[in-house]
Amino acid sequence: MKKNTPPPAKPVESSPSVVSVLFHPRYRTLVGLIILCGAAYWGFQEAWQRWGEPSLASEPYQVTTEQLLVTSQPPWIEGDVKAEAIRDGGLTRMDLRERALLDRVRRAFAVHNWVAQVKQVRKSYPAQVIVDLEYRKPMATVEVAYRGRPELLLIDEKATLLPSPSEAFAARNLPDLLRIDAGDTAPAGPYGTDWGNPRVTAAAKIAAAWGDRWSALGLYRIVVSEDTNGRISYELQTRNGGRCVWGNPPGQETAGEPLPAVKVERAIAAHAHGQLKDDRDAPPVDLSGGTTPMPARTATRPRRAPL
Repeated sequence: MKKNTPPPAKPVESSPSVVSVLFHPRYRTLVGLIILCGAAYWGFQEAWQRWGEPSLASEPYQVTTEQLLVTSQPPWIEGDVKAEAIRDGGLTRMDLRERALLDRVRRAFAVHNWVAQVKQVRKSYPAQVIVDLEYRKPMATVEVAYRGRPELLLIDEKATLLPSPSEAFAARNLPDLLRIDAGDTAPAGPYGTDWGNPRVTAAAKIAAAWGDRWSALGLYRIVVSEDTNGRISYELQTRNGGRCVWGNPPGQETAGEPLPAVKVERAIAAHAHGQLKDDRDAPPVDLSGGTTPMPARTATRPRRAPL
């Protein structure tokens, strides 16, 4: 019987090696591009670490305090607004690359009690940050009593409480200001915040309507009083008690009541014609044109000792 013999086994083909595949003519161009991109990336990293990153940390990008340019502060401010904003706002390190840099600078100055508005903050290269500010201006002083002693506190035209300078600095740099007697009142918050009393706010608006023209008329203070019927009146007085009845505060005039500018002109004319006198017994000058009740001479509250 013939014995069947199996066919010879086919030789097992070995898998191509990675090297042979990579250098196959079909993939040679692709491999070359990959190697070229890798080399370029490595070269970029090396160049960045050696030259790029150090250059960004150099002087053209680092803002010093001298390169933080701020609107010059007016003479009535005691202290250094820029230095205080840098200290309180943590602006000792500033880099032009920082995305939030302008917002951080804006916040640092916006909360300062002498800054009314941060108009603009911008940066430029080489390292420089420019801050355009509007400062608060003292418009009047409010008569208050502190521990039984009379004092004067500064406010601006919006009745924002301002820091009180030293007596020596005030004597040199602050002009005379109208005083406001609004009765027993005290600020509701710290410096840089609203006084918190609508009567003081209204009186500050009256002071702003006068600017600096009140002094030539011998006016001295704005008195806010309330009669037994609860009616509030505003009048300007000379040092010795001469009176100008203002009427309602600016923005709250009744129908037919003159606007603030007209009231000021009426007072100037009355003074020129000898009707406004520095005399407690002289007839009062009515600036409201008879549209508001004539307030009584004495208010329902006791007068404090003069300052």
